Amino acid sequence: MVGRNPGVERSGGRSTPPHAVREREGDSSSSPVVGDAGSGYPGNVEKTTTVITVTDRAAGKIRQLAAREQRADPVLRVRVVAGGCSGFSYELSFADAPADDDHVIDAADGVRVLVDRRSAPIVEGSTLEFNDALLGGGLKMVNPRATHECACGDSFSV
Repeated sequence: MVGRNPGVERSGGRSTPPHAVREREGDSSSSPVVGDAGSGYPGNVEKTTTVITVTDRAAGKIRQLAAREQRADPVLRVRVVAGGCSGFSYELSFADAPADDDHVIDAADGVRVLVDRRSAPIVEGSTLEFNDALLGGGLKMVNPRATHECACGDSFSV
């Protein structure tokens, strides 16, 4: 089952300065610009950029879970939502199709992973992987932007 928390772990990394998402000045496209001048945050996150990496094992598990739920297409949405002890948590759910402003990541086995434009700057550079350990196994987001993770395992901060 893929839902808000089942089988999902978080993993942190290095400290990254705060950043903001805003529209490009004079540009009517939906591609966001990430970071402010002088923030130390690198460049733009384009809609066609691979925002996250999905391992082959994670793609296989997503396909398996989608088949169990009798979904024709294995399309997983990854969102960052406000809440939890540390400020943010991941929300994983199946989707029927991408929204117009979603980042679409094509993974192995015909799996697609969707990331909305508000979540993209927070998860950029992350890897979605699968761990089949008996304790703590499941889909795991390894996020180098996470500066702190709560002991509960359900929330993180950037």
